[in-house]
Amino acid sequence: TLTTLNLCENLIDAEGIKHLAHALSKNKTLTSLSLVSNIINVDGAKYLADGLQHNQVKLIL
Repeated sequence: TLTTLNLCENLIDAEGIKHLAHALSKNKTLTSLSLVSNIINVDGAKYLADGLQHNQVKLIL
């Protein structure tokens, strides 16, 4: 079971965050997600917030 995911420095942009957020919305096991040093703009942040609204994931930006 995946509980921690480190995606630091992967050049993830809003489109990538959109896909990640979709997966996160279905996630039941992830507890920690690190997205440090990516390209997350306002749209990406909105996608991420939507994807995480029913999760208990510790988010590290």
